[in-house]
Amino acid sequence: MKDQQPGKLKIKSEPRTGWEKSFKIMHECGEDQLLIQDVFEDEDFEIWTYNNRSNESDKP
Repeated sequence: MKDQQPGKLKIKSEPRTGWEKSFKIMHECGEDQLLIQDVFEDEDFEIWTYNNRSNESDKP
């Protein structure tokens, strides 16, 4: 290849070209389902607390 420098790759296309069309087709075919659920059965959100560290008196 006459225009290519040793050790360097020339990328000719834009990243993610065609992804939008492919994802639309996946959705239309019902193939865009989650592989892993958002929430697990044993997940307990009651034990989660919010720690507001913006207040100087709360800092250790």
